[in-house]
Amino acid sequence: FTSPTLVLRTFPPTSSIASSMHNPASICHTDIMKNNFIKCGLIGWTMELFTTSLRHFHCDHDKRFVGNTSLLMFPIYGMAAAMAPIHKILCKQKVLVRGFIYMMLIFATEYTTGWLLRKFDMCPWDYSDADLNVDGLIRLDYGPWWFLAGLLFEHCVCDNKKQE
Repeated sequence: FTSPTLVLRTFPPTSSIASSMHNPASICHTDIMKNNFIKCGLIGWTMELFTTSLRHFHCDHDKRFVGNTSLLMFPIYGMAAAMAPIHKILCKQKVLVRGFIYMMLIFATEYTTGWLLRKFDMCPWDYSDADLNVDGLIRLDYGPWWFLAGLLFEHCVCDNKKQE
C-alpha cells in the first residue's frame, strides 16, 4: 500500500493565473464578472432562504425557521452581476432613481425568466394567488424589497470596480 502523493503544478510566470496571483490589479474583467455572478447567486439564495423561513414562521408558526429555494434561482440571482456596467451609467443618479431602475430591471428579469421557465414547466414560483400579481410571475407588492435588493446587489458588485 502506498500513500497518495500530492502533486502541485506550477504555472509559468507568463500565465494569467500566476500573474494575477502576484498582481491583483491584473485580474481580468471576466474573472470579476464570474466572481460577481457567484456572489450575487449566493446572496440571492441567502435572501430567499431568509425570507421564506420568516414567512413559514409567521404564517405556519413553524419554529424551525425552514426556508426553501430552487437550484434554478442561483443563475437568476447571479444575473444581478450585470448591474456593475449599469451602475457606471447610473452612478451619478440619486439613490431613489437607482433603486427604482434596479427594481424595474429585477421585475423584468423575474417576469422574463419565469415566463421562459414556465414554458418548460420548470418555474419554481407561482404568484397567481397573490393580490398584486402579474400573470402569476411577479408580485408588485414586492417592489420595495426588490428596490432594496437592487441597491444591495449594486453595493456588492460595484465594490469590485476598484480592482479593474
